[in-house]
Amino acid sequence: MQGQLTAGDRKLLGWTGAVLAVLLAASVLVAPVQDEGLDAPPSSYSSSSAGARAAWLLIQELGYPARRWEQSVVDLPDPGRGVTLILAEPTQEPTEAERAAILRFVRSGGRILFCGGRVSSFVPAPPTAPGRYEWETFPTTYPSYVTRGVRTVAMRPQSAWVTLAPSQVALAGHDGRTTVASWAIGDGEVIWWAAGSPLTNGGVTREDNLRLFLNSVNGPSGRPESVLWDEYFHGHQGSLWSYTRSTPIGWGVAQIGLLAAAILFTYARRRGPVMIAVEPVRLSPVEFVETMGGLYRRAGAAHVAVAIIGRRVRGELLRRLGLPLSASNQDAGSAARERFGVEGLGGALDQAERAADAPGITEAAALNAVRDIESFTLK
Repeated sequence: MQGQLTAGDRKLLGWTGAVLAVLLAASVLVAPVQDEGLDAPPSSYSSSSAGARAAWLLIQELGYPARRWEQSVVDLPDPGRGVTLILAEPTQEPTEAERAAILRFVRSGGRILFCGGRVSSFVPAPPTAPGRYEWETFPTTYPSYVTRGVRTVAMRPQSAWVTLAPSQVALAGHDGRTTVASWAIGDGEVIWWAAGSPLTNGGVTREDNLRLFLNSVNGPSGRPESVLWDEYFHGHQGSLWSYTRSTPIGWGVAQIGLLAAAILFTYARRRGPVMIAVEPVRLSPVEFVETMGGLYRRAGAAHVAVAIIGRRVRGELLRRLGLPLSASNQDAGSAARERFGVEGLGGALDQAERAADAPGITEAAALNAVRDIESFTLK
């Protein structure tokens, strides 16, 4: 019955199933694991305790003109006046071109809320000291629009400043450690937090963290014209490929493609046109000649081939001339010259006989002798 699977089809489907199982296991093993721990970066996409999705949704619901920034900072608005850029614990270092673009953005009036200890890699700032990575409460130390309505800040500081530059203003901290600071660069401003924990899902409701976050986003003149939440330095690139390569989608597409190829292959084998195999004809004249030539070559009997051709030509010539078989080659050649106008036939027959009587003749010499005697059959 045509619809039944053959043994070959069942074997192929079995192997395909095994390969798909291996690919599925590999996709589970190599798929990126989402870090839901406290040390994960506060991404606006993450709903974990260390994520910042709640803060992102909040500023959207409050009507802030906010959008995620998933392209290089070299494309930041220029001038940056009226724009707030949030860099919440970036996990990647900027290039020289990107660092220059950030400085250009700030100097042209842009504002940056930077969270974490890598601030000196992005903007000019003194190095920070390592933090304790434990939840602590820090009182505000200086009146500013950033600390308006903020008495204490709760955070897990990654770093802290012990010594500030003359242009920097300490806004919160204690025990000689500064955990919130601000300073001007050109026409813009940088607000620094020792960690992004005050804007995370698990920290935005602690102490006065929410007020600190909104004040830092707003700026001294109220709401900014635009809020850019950076995800570029968290590894989120603004392209389909850069997104899919960090997910198991590629493995899934490979599995589906392999399954589709197996189905098409088995269907083509069972439903395709039936073609009768073409077998080579064993009676081909060329094959016969090649076979005989191979036999003569292995036997070293090139002189035999010359003798056969010479005798065939001599016999055909004597028959046409009506001469007896005892006639000499010279008599046959003279008669051919007088009757057919052919010169040199007698000498060619003598040469063929001499070649036939020489068992050691080479293949090249035998071939020349055969060509000479055969050439007379064309005249």
